[in-house]
Amino acid sequence: MADRTAAGADAPAAGRPGDEANDADATNGHVAQRTVWTETTAAELRSRFDAARAAHQRDRFPTFNVRDDRLRRLDEMIASHGIELAEALVEDYGNRSLLQTIAAEPITASGQVRHTRKHLKKWMRQRRKFAGSSFHAIGGSAVLQPQPLGVVGIISPWNFPVALTMAPLASALAAGNRALCKVSELTPNTASVLGSITSEWFEADEVSMILGGPEVAKEFTKLPFNHLFFTGSTAVGRQVMLAAAQNLTPVTLELGGKSPFIVAVDGNVVAAAKTLISGKIFNAGQYCVAPDRVFVANSRSEEFLDACRAEVAARSEQIDTTSIINEHHYERVINLRDDAIARGAEEIVLTSDARDGSEDDAAAPPRTIAPVALVGVDESMAISSEEVFGPLFTLERFDHIDEVISDINNGPEPLAAYYFGARNEAFEKFVTQTAAGGVVVNDIMIHVGLENLPFGGVGQSGMGAYHGRAGFDTFSHLKPIVKVHSPLTPRTTTPPKPELVEKLMRRTLHHRSGKKKN
Repeated sequence: MADRTAAGADAPAAGRPGDEANDADATNGHVAQRTVWTETTAAELRSRFDAARAAHQRDRFPTFNVRDDRLRRLDEMIASHGIELAEALVEDYGNRSLLQTIAAEPITASGQVRHTRKHLKKWMRQRRKFAGSSFHAIGGSAVLQPQPLGVVGIISPWNFPVALTMAPLASALAAGNRALCKVSELTPNTASVLGSITSEWFEADEVSMILGGPEVAKEFTKLPFNHLFFTGSTAVGRQVMLAAAQNLTPVTLELGGKSPFIVAVDGNVVAAAKTLISGKIFNAGQYCVAPDRVFVANSRSEEFLDACRAEVAARSEQIDTTSIINEHHYERVINLRDDAIARGAEEIVLTSDARDGSEDDAAAPPRTIAPVALVGVDESMAISSEEVFGPLFTLERFDHIDEVISDINNGPEPLAAYYFGARNEAFEKFVTQTAAGGVVVNDIMIHVGLENLPFGGVGQSGMGAYHGRAGFDTFSHLKPIVKVHSPLTPRTTTPPKPELVEKLMRRTLHHRSGKKKN
């Protein structure tokens, strides 16, 4: 591809999809001839990093036009290849709704990019700050200048490899950075398409996709990035942070946890059941803010379970089941269920079609499981502490909101919390006395798609945030610039009259202490 960092950023790029040289299929934007993308070697990885760092050194503060052009190309790339990416991901899963995939992946990603592009010029401006009333600030003014960090690394997961690569990438490019993206080896078809199309729309020193397994990921985290962004499990997040610490690389960790779902005594039980079942069917519960622990007011629990059964039955004809991503993760979810049952938990099957992959249900799609509730779970069971990432959920009954608060606070902080009920004293107590990355009332996961809100975890569920301006700031250094219009300090703290300064300082201290001078 031709150099896009030159002054003529609005000029068409050679080798870009849509140019005659590509011979693109006009019906779907697919490129007829595409190079098969293979695993990145350690030498290639270092070479791409060095090229990106050298490019950043040549242009440490890209103009608005350059950044806007990169975002435009990113959006056009997603739009041109959205169907291709969705089809590749369906193939990786084995069975997944194409429409659901298109909505959750390319459309969601494009929305993030367009929101970022719309607000970019405002975010890039210097931010005026009050210099303060300090003696040292007399005659001065201050601004914060958003400064690109340099070369950033982005590690994305397998459950939403398009959206969870493109959203942080949009923020990184908007902030003026170069990026290397390590995409998951568990979705190889999607990763291959991402790598191929990115090389058509971007210079390798602008954006580069890295493919490989754990060894490549390990080498990736060792690179001296200016920032490392990771989405994935808490266990792997610890390893990423440990590796980044060797280079003092700051990290943003988007992790997960056991997000609670509370149905208060005054909650709409039917609406809560519909929402919960929808959430466990969506991508088979394979997403970081899926509800894992369901707390239901004791007097409403049977009514809630009946509503769950009714919702599953009503949706049985429309459910487009998603497979668990691979055999390893399928066995992991089944083992969580079987371990809990073996240790005394009660399994409540919400449908006659258990879809557990047995020979009795050979007609079901591979690696699919229907929503199942587990009651009577205790700390001896793996499911009580391990994130499910599947259609199972535990159901716990309570009489007072204090029981729920205590239970949640005794475990790691969740990435999200969901509350069905009135916004009364119990609700306010729940919100203020528990920690979570975000809270949604009378619905689930919608906060993830709101571009104006920061999205991120707290404690064990992650650190840092992105989306919208929060993402731009994550990949920027907000550099203070102080302008002194009248340099009083050097003149007044040196002879011949430093006693005047001493008198002023004494008066300032007495004023701040609230004491009157005798």
